[in-house]
Amino acid sequence: MATELTFLTRRQSAHASPLTSPTSHSHIAQQIPFYLFYYLSVYAFLLILQIGMLPITVGAKWIHHIREPDWIFPIDVVLVGMLVIEVGVHMFIAARWKDFFASWTGTMDFIIAILSGTMIVLDTVVSHKHGTISEDINDGEEDAGKIDLMRDLLRAARIFEFVYILKEVARDPEW
Repeated sequence: MATELTFLTRRQSAHASPLTSPTSHSHIAQQIPFYLFYYLSVYAFLLILQIGMLPITVGAKWIHHIREPDWIFPIDVVLVGMLVIEVGVHMFIAARWKDFFASWTGTMDFIIAILSGTMIVLDTVVSHKHGTISEDINDGEEDAGKIDLMRDLLRAARIFEFVYILKEVARDPEW
């Protein structure tokens, strides 16, 4: 039984599979450049944000021994959220935990995401305590600063993954 050819169906036969239909394949193929460029653009933007925040964080926590500016935290939350989404999608696509953690980049991204999420929670707890605790009590800011710096450096080191992705796309733009 033939199905009516409409904008939504785009297929001639009711028995044709959407995966094997030439029109659906060409639609997907037409969208790949958009999604690829979108992914690379978002990745580059987040990487620039991360690298831009690194000197401010280092200057505040390691050179001047002061708290970071307040505007750093919301940007950090966005960066961590995007990282968690990226790692989650990679885990979902891998379909098995073993496959995801078999790669060095998957394991490293997972560790960075967990560490980043933990630092967001710690920053939130510390910021709420500053209104109620005397400033002469050590709230762990120095220790957290060391972990925070390590996390920032690891996130900035993900530039090598970005370069690898760019090389793969340049090598085989037809994939």
